[in-house]
Amino acid sequence: MLKVSLMVAVLSQAVISRAADRCHFANVKVTAKTSELSEVVISPSKKILLEGASADRKTHEGPLWLEVKGQKVCKIDGGIFSDIYLNRSANVLLVKEYSGSCGQHRILSLKDCSPIGEVAEYCGDASILENKLVNEPPCEPLDMHTSSCSSGRVFNFSKGSCGLKLDPKASVQLTKKKLGVELPIDKKSYKVLYPGTPKAALGAP
Repeated sequence: MLKVSLMVAVLSQAVISRAADRCHFANVKVTAKTSELSEVVISPSKKILLEGASADRKTHEGPLWLEVKGQKVCKIDGGIFSDIYLNRSANVLLVKEYSGSCGQHRILSLKDCSPIGEVAEYCGDASILENKLVNEPPCEPLDMHTSSCSSGRVFNFSKGSCGLKLDPKASVQLTKKKLGVELPIDKKSYKVLYPGTPKAALGAP
């Protein structure tokens, strides 16, 4: 009986430990405060204020403010903010913003708005998964067979802080899987013939 109890305790501790390692971000509810101001209630004493609200409240031109006990503590500048995610255990925000066809994800402290980890820039589809952020490799067609493409990027959430950290190996694998070719992990564009097909190949510079 004692052995069974000890085993249950060890398993429970392992589950708790694994859960603590995960950086789960939940999309938060944005509510209207005035015609151009919205808010995200984090706790009874803490809010995020969003200026420049669109009519449907889906985007905000910013800036964003962290308000504690009715006082503005710090400001978050950026592009057009489209999504906000919260991780209560790490006390951080993940904000998604864009300018034109590209954008970025940032992790910000809910203590002083300071950035945590790297900035994840994207120009293609981006998705938040358990313990990682995936930015698909973007491509723009040049003609019937050739596209201008850039590398995809995979960012892991660091344990504890949940800051973003680029995973080069996973980024190369993602690009190879989606396009059929490997590309350098940089911000440059490369010509790719027949991307995403068995005939995929790098084009001439």
